[in-house]
Amino acid sequence: MAEFVLIAPVKNEQETIEEMLKSIISQKKKPVLFVIIDGGSTDETQNNVEKYSKRFPWIVLIRQHTFSDIGGHINFSLAMQEAYLFALEYCRMNKIEFDYVGKIDGDNIISDNFFANLIPRFEADDKLGAASGVSITDRKRDMFPKDELPDKRLYRKSALEQIGEFPDSKYSPDTVILAKMRMAGWIIHSFNDISVTNLRPDGGMTRGDWNTGVMFGKSRYYLGYSVPLLVLGCGYILAGGRLFKALGLIQGYFGSWIARDIKIADSNIRHYFHSTRLKEVIHL
Repeated sequence: MAEFVLIAPVKNEQETIEEMLKSIISQKKKPVLFVIIDGGSTDETQNNVEKYSKRFPWIVLIRQHTFSDIGGHINFSLAMQEAYLFALEYCRMNKIEFDYVGKIDGDNIISDNFFANLIPRFEADDKLGAASGVSITDRKRDMFPKDELPDKRLYRKSALEQIGEFPDSKYSPDTVILAKMRMAGWIIHSFNDISVTNLRPDGGMTRGDWNTGVMFGKSRYYLGYSVPLLVLGCGYILAGGRLFKALGLIQGYFGSWIARDIKIADSNIRHYFHSTRLKEVIHL
């Protein structure tokens, strides 16, 4: 079976990171390298990771050095770029080959067959560019639009290389990666027989608070979402019983529109979310 490296950008994850690490150590198919990049934790996160990296040499902790002060999610983008470049050099120096790149957060646990089940799906379909499983929070399945993935996922390395690896994006860098892969002709898929568990509600489709909704709305404006696509996204949130988050989404989007906030510089991404993505979701 082909090999993979795994990346986890973390910051102040002392309450959950050991459970995440145990879930990776117990995998039936383990990564050849697990890079944990710390974005400046002020709690016991680094000490907790070091306890495991001393026992398992394939777990490597590095400190993030590249940061931006423009806000949003840009520092997560920078962390993934920095960790991926580290992984490439580490594997080159140690003559390690890999075909896939995984991403997980410090507050996730995954079933012990997560990668053992995912990798054969890639090997059976050479057009599969990114895949994940079902995301679970508080024992409930999180709702995502069609073929949107939880940000705990596996990428085909060659697909990442084709789209320029991990892009800079002020908001939703994981969403940008999937859009770039779709535009390049890659298949994105979520498999129902594989699961990822969130140990706490995150900034995805699970937290029903106003501020997260506003952030979502700002990110949708930044990416160039059309109003119909925005409305469809509100529908998914409302279907999950998150009224205030849906209202926050509308506030964030139209607040950015009124303020004429910047949008992502990549015109292909803006066109995709304004004119193409809605058709994909509703099969027009």
